Amino acid sequence: MKNSLMYGLVSVLIIIIVLLTSFSSINVTAESSAVVWSDRKDYFPDETARIFGYGFVPFSQVNVTVVRPDLNADIIVTYTDEFGYFECQYQLDGIHGTFNVTATDGVNTATTSFQNCLFLKVKWSSHCCWYILAKASHLRKSRSYYIKYFDPAGVERRQSPSYSGVKWFNDNFTIVPSLPNILGWWTVKLYENGVVRRIRHVYVGKMVWTTDSTYNNLVTSFSQGETIYFKAIGLNPNRYYRFMFETPCGNKIYVGDWTTGVETLTGSYTLPSDAETGFWKLHVREALDECGTCEHHYVDTCYFEVTTAPPPPKYYLTVKTDPEGIVTIPGEGWYNASTYVNLTAPDLVAGPANNIRYRFDYWDVDGVSQGAGVTDITVFMDANHTATAHYVTQYYLNMTANPPDVTVPAGEGWYDANTTVSIFAPEFVSIVAGASRYRFDSWTTTDMSEIADPYSYSTTVYLDKPKTVTANYVKQYKITFEQTGVNSDYTGTILTVDGNDYDYSSLPVSFWWDEGSTHTFTYYSPLVVDPNSKRYVWTSTTGLSNQQSDTITVTTNGTITGNYKT
Repeated sequence: MKNSLMYGLVSVLIIIIVLLTSFSSINVTAESSAVVWSDRKDYFPDETARIFGYGFVPFSQVNVTVVRPDLNADIIVTYTDEFGYFECQYQLDGIHGTFNVTATDGVNTATTSFQNCLFLKVKWSSHCCWYILAKASHLRKSRSYYIKYFDPAGVERRQSPSYSGVKWFNDNFTIVPSLPNILGWWTVKLYENGVVRRIRHVYVGKMVWTTDSTYNNLVTSFSQGETIYFKAIGLNPNRYYRFMFETPCGNKIYVGDWTTGVETLTGSYTLPSDAETGFWKLHVREALDECGTCEHHYVDTCYFEVTTAPPPPKYYLTVKTDPEGIVTIPGEGWYNASTYVNLTAPDLVAGPANNIRYRFDYWDVDGVSQGAGVTDITVFMDANHTATAHYVTQYYLNMTANPPDVTVPAGEGWYDANTTVSIFAPEFVSIVAGASRYRFDSWTTTDMSEIADPYSYSTTVYLDKPKTVTANYVKQYKITFEQTGVNSDYTGTILTVDGNDYDYSSLPVSFWWDEGSTHTFTYYSPLVVDPNSKRYVWTSTTGLSNQQSDTITVTTNGTITGNYKT
């Protein structure tokens, strides 16, 4: 008994506290002293509302009717305790608006209400088909909100900026033709402090855009004289379609013929140079047949703008050379957009001295080579451009001979700077046939280290500047040694020249000797064939010398003959 009394006092105290804290949600009928209330006035879409009542018949059944914002009613059956008190729960399912609650035990009736206030409205219309429009309202300023858009494949396509400190905000998503999934159910979600609170779905079944020539990029502004491209999807293959423009003044311009059997249709229209300026509209019209029977609106785009054609932009073409300033090539200046400019570079350009010049190598336009050796190019002026003619420095290799009456060595001419050049001089040059000649001796130049082998008549020279390379020659004379009076029965040495021995079979013998050089010779005597019967004896030397053994200095050609008797 004592415990029951204590329990009753506690229950009454709780009821009084709840009544005081929730007074704003209580409605009492004039015929009854019963009251009903909820623990909160506002709920999130997926929350559970707790509903309380007091003043009803003890130990009786109470029917709690919840009328939803869509006017459907849910009934909750509960029972009071010995004090006429009850408590029950109601699960919200996301519908927005006010929920009206009526509790009755057949004798007593009380009412209250609560709201599901967080609101997300999403809209798509075939009359403004580029956009999915969203509006979030009844927001709490203390919390942060944003919206995400998901295409029919479930791929997130956009997240709006975050909003806080506001009660509502508008947002939209632009559907562009390059998206892979457009037609079907789009999902839009409202997030509160990073948690999904509202989900809405919107169906996109058809689209039309104004685009560029690729039909992939949305374009919303065009100039007079410009070509408009357009694309429609989501067409019924069993119907007929064509495009129609509506000008700012209400004029209608049909484009193309009625087309059937397609789900996608593209087209283009070139605006006249005096086309109406302002906002135009593009319509896709649908009909039952190619005659346009029952023609009506199918889908149209948002307005696009037609502006006055601006004067053609001008772009500057810079023309220069590398090395810089070696020659002026005509063509630099301002040009209207889409102009083609022809440039021609000279093959050769004179340098600062007569032994330096520049050879054309290639053009580049904004750093992109136009091909080696191509002197004539065309530049399309779609922007500012820089065309550079690249040249290679060349040096002249001068070839001379010493003495100067010798034939000029091979290799003279123009060569690219810092290259290795092959040079050649004949090893011998005849003066008097069989009597005198020139012999190659060496190469000379300002820096001998730049000649690979100065003593080879065929070699290379490194050309890091203009050079003169001289082929040096020495004059030679032909000297012939012979004998008379000795027959082949003598097989020993007859003559020694500069230490080399010569017998009967070796004579006569000839030498080409440098002018001014000295040489020694000896004719041997006696020449014994048989000690007991025969020998040859030197008697005289004729020609360039009259000595049996002598040293001569070469100053001319000639013969030296050793004369023997038996």
